[in-house]
This record gives sequence, C-alpha cells and structure tokens, in this order.
Amino acid sequence: MINLEENDMNELLRFMKSNNLKSVFYMYHYYDEDYYLIDEELTEEFDEDIYTFIEKGIEEHNEQIEKLDFSKPAEIDIFCIYESRYITIKDDDYWCDELGAKEKLMDLVHDNSDKIDIVRNEQKSNEEVLKDEFKNFILNDEEFKNCTNQRLRRDYMYLVFKRDEIEKYKQLFWKENGMLKEINIAVNFIEMLWREYKL
Repeated sequence: MINLEENDMNELLRFMKSNNLKSVFYMYHYYDEDYYLIDEELTEEFDEDIYTFIEKGIEEHNEQIEKLDFSKPAEIDIFCIYESRYITIKDDDYWCDELGAKEKLMDLVHDNSDKIDIVRNEQKSNEEVLKDEFKNFILNDEEFKNCTNQRLRRDYMYLVFKRDEIEKYKQLFWKENGMLKEINIAVNFIEMLWREYKL
C-alpha cells in the first residue's frame, strides 16, 4: 500500500488519469462497540462484595456506549490499484473518545479503591481464620495421619474436599465450577501441614 503524499482526492484522481485507471475503491473502518462495553467476562474476577461498588458505574458507562452510533465510520481508505499495489489516500473522523472497557473498568476500580481495599482486607482476614480452622481440622483427622507419602496425601486432598463438613473451607482452594483454583496451592498446603504434624 502506498499513501499519496498530499493525501488529497484530487491528487488521487490526477494519478488515476495519468495512468489511465478507471476504477476507484473505498473501504470504511469502524469502531468496535464490543471493545467499549464492559461485559461479564471482564468482571468475573470481582466477587459480589466488590462488584457492588462498581456496578452502577458499569451500567452508566454501558448505557452511554449503547447510545453511540457505531454505524458511523472512523476512517475511510480511498484507493486504486496500480501494478499490483494499492495507491491510497485516507480520511478520518475519530468521533469516539470514550475509554475502552478495560480502561474504564480500571478507572472505576481506582475510583472506589478505598472501599475495595477495606473489603479485600476483610476477605483476607476471613480467609486466614478459615485456613486456621481448616488446618486444625486436618491435623486432627485420623485419615490424614495415615498419609505417609505424597501420593496418599494428594489422594487425601481430593477426598477431603468431598466431605460435607468442610464445605465452608472449599472457597479457599476451589472455583465455583468445582475445579481447584491452583492445584499447587492445595498440594503445598497439605504438605506444609504434614511437615508440621511430623514435628
């Protein structure tokens, strides 16, 4: 693609005339509405307590985006084809100055960072309490005491999470879809407890 220096329609027409070219082409470029809308995929990492602080901002942002006319082009390329090359001029109208979805979401989180930090600190504190409770549960579990090698301890890890009485501890290690968040975290936790038990 070769951009004409003057980027002017008359220049392109002169070039076409001097090279006996009969056809001119154009191509529009548009903003992608999906780039600007904050969807569930972007917010899935936030739990309900934190999402509460940014929910209104997300709704207002998305409403504003949905009012925009994304059928209006942002750029146009006008070109002819000469010796297998595109000879082109460009024009633009960058009419959308809204933040993209990720940037807007980061802004909303930043604007509410004090409240979010308080919630996250409370969550962290609650997690530590749950970890201590879970640790005591496992250290007092006779089945755990019989897990004398890593394979047995790994099997135990999977089996213990199937028990009804440890349901409240599951959130520390498991995602909503029933899969381990990160298997190494759970494995390391069990191994750490085994070392502590053996002392």
